[in-house]
Amino acid sequence: MKVASRYIVLAFLLVLLAQLANCTFALAADYEKVAVKVGDTADYETSLTGPDYNRTHILVYGIVGTAIYLNLTYYHPNGMVGSESQLVGDVFAGGGYLFAYLLAANLTAGDAIYSNAPEKINETITMNVAGTPRTVNHLSVITANEYFDGYWDKATGLMTKLNFWLLGWINMTIISTDAWSITPPPTVAPPLSVKLSGEFDYSNKESINVRLAALVKDAGTLVPVSGAHVIIEIYYPNGTLWVSGNMLEKLVGTGIYEWESSNKIDKMKLKEGVYLVHVKAFLGIDPTASDMLLFHIDPPLGSEDPSVAIMPYYVASAIVLVAGTIVGVFLIRRHNRLQAETAHSLKLTRTK
Repeated sequence: MKVASRYIVLAFLLVLLAQLANCTFALAADYEKVAVKVGDTADYETSLTGPDYNRTHILVYGIVGTAIYLNLTYYHPNGMVGSESQLVGDVFAGGGYLFAYLLAANLTAGDAIYSNAPEKINETITMNVAGTPRTVNHLSVITANEYFDGYWDKATGLMTKLNFWLLGWINMTIISTDAWSITPPPTVAPPLSVKLSGEFDYSNKESINVRLAALVKDAGTLVPVSGAHVIIEIYYPNGTLWVSGNMLEKLVGTGIYEWESSNKIDKMKLKEGVYLVHVKAFLGIDPTASDMLLFHIDPPLGSEDPSVAIMPYYVASAIVLVAGTIVGVFLIRRHNRLQAETAHSLKLTRTK
């Protein structure tokens, strides 16, 4: 009986093995596969509900096992940093919203986005990513309170496209990465307009600083531009450069940039005359706008050199004196001549 039972068990195992031999096995997802490395970066075209950001830069700054440390930097359209934050999560166990930016590598359709997650990848497809065909994983989750539509590069797990709504929209599309060498498109700076203003007449005895301002706008939209690079150059009346420097946006967001001399006018002993101010505004490599104005450095009113003022008086007095002398001499000579002629006439009369 025992022998028969053994044969029955053995026969059962043989049948089971035969059935299993005809089955196709699906390999379990390897959630410990991290394909990015420290220093990898990615840039995304971005739009958000609220903040005026148009680009997001992601940096992988730490990896410990399957835990990933990301640094996220959001930029304004003018290139200025809007905000910066850090995100830590685990591609194996999940945590936070790391999955929105990064998954384990080599997942495929039907795999959960991380171990024990209820959300599973809907499909694995080929998709054009920043001009390059890539195999990507796609997950779409739509509920009454949430909309999530994400794509991740299969080989690296890096997010390539995201449309996410939860109390507001965040839309991101990858434009460059060194994780698999997508070159970023060239940045084209918008044309600017700049208008200078300031005091036009200064006295060289004034105890104030020379102060100039420039309003920088987008030439197309006329919206004030923050974060521009504004250079000022001021030339002496003889055409040589007096000073050059940067104008600073003291009121952030206004597009108003200011420059002020490092010392007061009466201390600098500036040459009198007309000074030329030239300003150039940049957002990219080359300036896209410039403006200029003139201002005067003059002597203070009523401070003329007394000798300069008295000199014309002496000149005029001398001229009057000389003229008077000449006229006097002429009149004396005429008087003497008339007397001589009269005496001669009387002498002739007596002789007759």
